Amino acid sequence: MLIKYLFKYVSKEADRCRMVMKKETNDEIQAYLNCRFICPYEAVWRLFQFPIHSRSPAIERLQVHLPLQHHVFFSGNESLPSVLRKPEINKTMLTEWFERNRVDVDARDLYYSQFPSKYVWDARQKEWIIRSRGFCFSRIVYVHPAARELYFLRMLLNHVKGAKSFEDLRQISGIVFATFQLACKALGLLGDDKEWSDAFGEAIPTTSSPQLRQLFVNIIMFCEVADTNSLFDQFWHFMHDDIEYRLRSSFSMLNLRLSNDELRNYVLYELEQLLMLPQHH
Repeated sequence: MLIKYLFKYVSKEADRCRMVMKKETNDEIQAYLNCRFICPYEAVWRLFQFPIHSRSPAIERLQVHLPLQHHVFFSGNESLPSVLRKPEINKTMLTEWFERNRVDVDARDLYYSQFPSKYVWDARQKEWIIRSRGFCFSRIVYVHPAARELYFLRMLLNHVKGAKSFEDLRQISGIVFATFQLACKALGLLGDDKEWSDAFGEAIPTTSSPQLRQLFVNIIMFCEVADTNSLFDQFWHFMHDDIEYRLRSSFSMLNLRLSNDELRNYVLYELEQLLMLPQHH
């Protein structure tokens, strides 16, 4: 919960606001310095010249995409035929994971999410090579449940080892299913709204309450939920963090405390407002 706490409270409101009327070109760096607020603890940290930021251990962000739907990067002065002729145009982290599983028996013992612990992604050559030193964590990019097939593909990657192709990923007990969703059902991953509970469980540590409410609305509007009430009862406690704060600010009642029933009703009211937005009709 630490990351969610830090980002939620650091980005609540600006510490300082400044407006200047002038004709000169706007200096963004100077504007940032003028509006920068440093607390006493941060000032002491800087006076002692401690490191300001660091990242340890390394984290590899793993791509997920449907067949032939990966991103392609090229410069603006390149022609389309020259882009298509590039030999590595169809190579991605995911497709090269398939390729590595074809030629490397040891690789087949790892899930896609475990791969960076034993292999290193060479972005220049676009291939996985055996890790010779160091250690790396990894995470598969987040996919919204409303993405449907892409979401189910991501789910399979967390439960299937050694796949050699997209078709192989859809093969369960010798049967190649037509869609990733059907393959998930064959594995028993789509029962009793388990996939939607997993989606909330993954989002809760890093997502704010308004975003969780929006996620709930998107799931019940665009996904097949068997028991909406059960899903709400399971997760509404994570959707009200901002409600008490907004009510205290609105009514200047710093000691305001709401009961669970009141908070639950406020969450239902907020969900109702989201459901009434034009894009949900």
